Amino acid sequence: MASAAAQLALSAQTNSPGIILGLDRAATADADEPSLLLKELASLDWVTPTPHTEQTQGTASLKASGTSEDRQELLRAAVNREPSVDELSAILVTPEYLTGYQRTRLLDLFATRYSENDADFEKVARDYRKRDAELMQGVRIINTQNTQLVGTSTRVPVQLRNSLPFDAKVSVGVVPASAALSVTESHFSDVAVAAEGTSRILVPVRSRVSSGESGLVVNVTDNSGDLTVDTRTLPISISSVVETIALWVLGVLAALLLGFGIWRSVRRRRTTAKVTAPRE
Repeated sequence: MASAAAQLALSAQTNSPGIILGLDRAATADADEPSLLLKELASLDWVTPTPHTEQTQGTASLKASGTSEDRQELLRAAVNREPSVDELSAILVTPEYLTGYQRTRLLDLFATRYSENDADFEKVARDYRKRDAELMQGVRIINTQNTQLVGTSTRVPVQLRNSLPFDAKVSVGVVPASAALSVTESHFSDVAVAAEGTSRILVPVRSRVSSGESGLVVNVTDNSGDLTVDTRTLPISISSVVETIALWVLGVLAALLLGFGIWRSVRRRRTTAKVTAPRE
């Protein structure tokens, strides 16, 4: 509305005999009542709408400009990526949200406003491809540094990140990478991960050796198990001997404190007995 009114105002200042405004369909596609745009323009003081029947007649020739091969290739690549994005709807609480979201983005990419030579469509397509790559990450496992297992049993945290703009629910399967570890609970279903947020699960793990290197193989799927979203191996260093040494040290310290307390108690009693003994 502002752009069209400005063009009409400039034409009025130059005493233009008439002007034809071409409205991009994308400009009014989201409007509830597109006809209001024309009514508002017609109400301006410097505008005199003219019916098409009263327009000056003339002849014109149209030449097909066509679409550049580069733009066609970029659009073709975007269309080919759409199924890869749509299949991730299986992990969403409301699957149809992602399909509608992706289709709206694709239609916007095909908008005629990007067909002009100065539209820099390559940058638009590059940003579109970058967003596609973010969406196709789905729910992924966040890489962590080497986890140190200092006891025979513990709960290892597994962080999940949702790159989609909608809430997701996934299943997580965990298996040890070697016989050095055992997992008492290996499957977690209906793990909720908020839109563009994170979630954490705690995996109970027991070590079978005193020291060594191992890991956990984590697999993220939809609840049906048909679609695998991400699979990673989280490295774990086992040092349960540290726990044994710590327990021995704590035990020795506790025994020393107990012995010292008994010694002080006995000494105090002897001192009290000497003080209270009757003098001859």
